Amino acid sequence: MISATEITPKDLPDWMRLARRDVDWGLLLVIAISLLAGWPFITQPTLPHTNASENYVYTTADFAAAFREGQLYPRWSPNVFGGYGAPIPNFYPPGATYAAALLQVLFTDDAVLAVRLVYILSFCLAGSAAYVLVARRAGASAGVLAAFLYLYSPYLMLTAPHILGDLPAVVGMALLTILLWSADRLLLRDHPADMLFAALAAAGLFLTDVRIGLAGALLTLALLPDGRKKAVFRVFASIVLGAGMAACYWLPALLEQNAVSWQPPRLLVAYQLTLPELLTPASQIDPNEMTPLPQLRLGLPLVLLALPGAAAVVRYKLAFQAAFLATGAALILAALAFFPLEIGLLGPITLCLSIGASAALRLRDELPLRRRRLLLPILLIAAWILAAPVWLLPYSNEPFGSADAPTQIQYEQLGYGIPVLPAHLPVPATISAALQPNRSLIEGYLSGAMNKIALASTSDAQVRVGILEHRTHSDRFQVSTSGLVTLNVLTAYFPGWQATLNGRPVSVWPASDTGLLNVSIPPVREGNLVVAFGSTPEREAAWVIAWATLAITLIITWGRFRRHKITYDDVEQLSRPEARLLALVFGCFIIITPLAALPNPLLPLRLQPGHGMDGAIPASIRTDGGLSLLSYRVRQAVVHPGGSLDLTLYWAAQRFLPENYSVLLYLLNTSDGTRWNEVPLHYPGSYPTRRWNTSRYASDHYHLPLDPAMPFGDYRIVLEVYDCSPDCRPQNRLNFFDPAGRILGPVLSLPLPITVRD
Repeated sequence: MISATEITPKDLPDWMRLARRDVDWGLLLVIAISLLAGWPFITQPTLPHTNASENYVYTTADFAAAFREGQLYPRWSPNVFGGYGAPIPNFYPPGATYAAALLQVLFTDDAVLAVRLVYILSFCLAGSAAYVLVARRAGASAGVLAAFLYLYSPYLMLTAPHILGDLPAVVGMALLTILLWSADRLLLRDHPADMLFAALAAAGLFLTDVRIGLAGALLTLALLPDGRKKAVFRVFASIVLGAGMAACYWLPALLEQNAVSWQPPRLLVAYQLTLPELLTPASQIDPNEMTPLPQLRLGLPLVLLALPGAAAVVRYKLAFQAAFLATGAALILAALAFFPLEIGLLGPITLCLSIGASAALRLRDELPLRRRRLLLPILLIAAWILAAPVWLLPYSNEPFGSADAPTQIQYEQLGYGIPVLPAHLPVPATISAALQPNRSLIEGYLSGAMNKIALASTSDAQVRVGILEHRTHSDRFQVSTSGLVTLNVLTAYFPGWQATLNGRPVSVWPASDTGLLNVSIPPVREGNLVVAFGSTPEREAAWVIAWATLAITLIITWGRFRRHKITYDDVEQLSRPEARLLALVFGCFIIITPLAALPNPLLPLRLQPGHGMDGAIPASIRTDGGLSLLSYRVRQAVVHPGGSLDLTLYWAAQRFLPENYSVLLYLLNTSDGTRWNEVPLHYPGSYPTRRWNTSRYASDHYHLPLDPAMPFGDYRIVLEVYDCSPDCRPQNRLNFFDPAGRILGPVLSLPLPITVRD
């Protein structure tokens, strides 16, 4: 009798195993839930004006205009500082808005739609890369769970895209997972293209968000214990090569930072990572709230699954998930102890814990065989229900409007800030702080009749100047002069600005009193003057490094392909029965989410509008400017010197507010009248009041660290509201009125006493 032996898949030749390989249903399901995570960007036709997405739309529009003019790497923002311009793209990573601008030029012809597409693609890339990374090491089922936990975390799905509007952070989190996936492939499979993939992912990270790029380089350490020595070296080499390819950004930004003066950001709110906040469950956004507070939280599903994940790591000695759990815990400790203001670390922390928590699925080995397939659907359903505050987002269809140059100029003139830069970032400027906007230049932007030459800049010689063309990085003039003359161009000077007259270079230098461009023009009858933003030795060196690094990477990849032997990439996939079960679960998610998230939901799962003020102390204080204090919330009325006071004011506009009002807040000692913890004048809710919607309210949050020398006693929270146009003078304060209409004067003292004691 001939004995039959069982032939396992590993015993088959590579070509036969490849032929037997089925469709990766797990990947398709993850892409489906990734699209569901981007549902608001798919269904809502606009982007809000209340977060930084607006600024990235304006940057995208500027980049797209520069691309159409032949500028493949824009370094100049032409529509800021009243049209004088500033080198903002030279100092901030351009990756996210660069990708959006490419989409606008090639496909959408709409900056808003392009930014929405980048958000959607980022969700798909983040989920897919997290899945394939974990599936290779821990199986397809664990990959689906890790991708779901990552996508439906409060930071990636709610805080970064919808509350902060942080497009670079969302793109960076997608690139981070791609970097780890490619580094893992390089360690385990070492395909010739893997080193190229890892280098390109690292370059994309450094061009998008340098801090996430550095975090990604550190996170690759969690993958190294299982790698061979040569592969470990190649991972580090890939990251170095990626940094070299990104030198076109970071090297000029580093070398030219002394050529600008850094103006402080308009928004001085410092969000902070704390352990209680990290462990707090996510909460629904109130649709009536204009500027919700960022939810810097891990999310209840992730916190609950991290514990059984840790147990499974110990029980089954799962080195891969153990490394990421340990890395996530180390990042939490480092963030809380040394970098509490670096809220972007919450993204890498969430990714690490999502991978580590996926080990909880291994506990199904303790269940009877027939019930094992049920654990993953049960976990996903529970996580989806617990993550409801993350995906139950308010619906908005308010039109965004235009993103063109006149709109950006008007944005700045209305006091809203720098159009292409989020309010919490410092501004690189090269003009004098005392330089006022030029009325003629602003009117030229708004009317389309541009005038970039100051009338007072000419000498006694007869001069005629007319603008022929205005572009993002250059201006062309027709010049006629009877003698040597210096023209003052209404453009901020920065190294790289050059001028040619009829093709010949002429002198360019900054005006000592304003920082604007001065151009020396010799006598000429009919001259064609071109003032253009060009290169510098630093930028040319950066491009040499970037292109040389890319060439080295391609040569290395070509050499690796020549020596490569075809191998089979054996990655566990979902079985068809498990895939069908998960398809049923995700199908329910896809059906229920629109029913609960559309403007008129068929499933009323959202809390009532206005729930964000539940539990606050009513105030109903009006002002003669149309601004009202609805209520306020104080977390603790008894504090200690050296401690802190947390306060939230809820403001609303009774009518359209014609000015951007500013609030001054301080603590007043009732015994001696001294002021403590004075908060400088700022927009209430960190949002200009001229933009307020009369049907919504603004939350104004304060975290006041108290002076250790603060005397014991009773204090009052005191408010003053200023009309700062043109100056924030005491006589420009608004008067307060109580609910009965009695005037309270320009100083409002909240009735709740604050007691400071030992």
